[in-house]
Amino acid sequence: MEAEYTAASVMATELLDVCQLVGELRIEYSSPMSLRVDNQAALKPLDGEGSSSKAKHTDVRIKFVGAFTKRNVFTPEYLKVRRCL
Repeated sequence: MEAEYTAASVMATELLDVCQLVGELRIEYSSPMSLRVDNQAALKPLDGEGSSSKAKHTDVRIKFVGAFTKRNVFTPEYLKVRRCL
């Protein structure tokens, strides 16, 4: 799950950058933005509900995403992937 947390935190950073750019351009957008994750087990910690003891080294990334989730900047959602390449 470390890869999902890393990808989610990188994507969250990108979403925040896009949000700032769109705000500077004075374009309206829907809030909260969707942060789609393809692993259901990774969703609970990203919602800010805590993390497992096995994921201590990824706590900073989880807390980063969780903080913006609690502030209603974006919402982590499950994205069903039909097949992996």
